Amino acid sequence: MRRIITLGIVLVFAFSCKTTEELQREQMVDNLSIQLTQNQKLSAEAKIKLQELESRLNSINGTLEEQGHKVDKTYSSHMKQNKDKIQLLEEIYKSAQNVQDKQAAQIDKLEKEVTAQKKYIKDVLKILKKVDNVVEDQKQRSPYNQAFYLYNKGRYTKSKPLLLSLLKNKKIKGKKQARVLNALGMMNFWKKKDDQAVVYFSKLFTEHPKAPYTTNALVYMAKSFYRQKKKDQAIAALNMLLQKYPKSKKIPTAKKLLRKYR
Repeated sequence: MRRIITLGIVLVFAFSCKTTEELQREQMVDNLSIQLTQNQKLSAEAKIKLQELESRLNSINGTLEEQGHKVDKTYSSHMKQNKDKIQLLEEIYKSAQNVQDKQAAQIDKLEKEVTAQKKYIKDVLKILKKVDNVVEDQKQRSPYNQAFYLYNKGRYTKSKPLLLSLLKNKKIKGKKQARVLNALGMMNFWKKKDDQAVVYFSKLFTEHPKAPYTTNALVYMAKSFYRQKKKDQAIAALNMLLQKYPKSKKIPTAKKLLRKYR
């Protein structure tokens, strides 16, 4: 009896264990089924989103291709326009260059003509000047006018004997004689004949103190003395100018020379 009871208990226990295991398996199957369903749902949703993304991507690609086509077309159009402009500019440049070359040739021709004309005019002026000098020399002048005509022309060799003869001429007096003395003094000063220059300037100062050439004579008398290294006499001549002719135009020159000589 005890064996039967024990066997029954064992059977019951075994049966009870099997049922629990099956329940667990069923529960696991149910869970897997639920997860599978959820995964299928998620997969379907992902597929839909993927399709939407593919659709948007295709749309974007299409837009980009369209924009690229427009850009290519616009770029090609601009390139053609630029080429046309460059070609037009090249033609304009060639035309301008041709005009410039022609103008340069004309200018060169004109310059040669002008140079030739200048040379011709220069030669004519030389001839006219020679003729004028001959005519002037042939004019009848008084000895006084002829002497100063030659003097003013710088022809001192010819004017000097005429000026010397005027000093002996008793008709030449006053300002005219003072002018003759000044001219002889200046010619000797320029030739660095200081002794003779001082003689004529001194005579001018002493005999014609009020003549318009006297202040000039004192200035060049001082220069002649200074060039002879007679510094005191040079300063004395300048001081005489300052004292006797304070309103003379030669005063600034005299003051400048005094600063130099002292």
